[in-house]
Amino acid sequence: MFIGLSRFSGMEKSPSFVRVDNNGRLTPFPGGAWNTWAPGQDGSSALVMVNANPLCMVKWLHSALMF
Repeated sequence: MFIGLSRFSGMEKSPSFVRVDNNGRLTPFPGGAWNTWAPGQDGSSALVMVNANPLCMVKWLHSALMF
């Protein structure tokens, strides 16, 4: 399962998008710099705030998993 997390004030250090494993652990997805954005940084190559309809998210996940 995948979950989009909030990046509201006070939650800036949380990843924007995570994979939930069978034990309920959250792992930033897809990993790397995608989930390391912080206020004031360029967000053009980062997940700043995931807010998409399910079909768009499925297409993005499929593309991300192909790498």
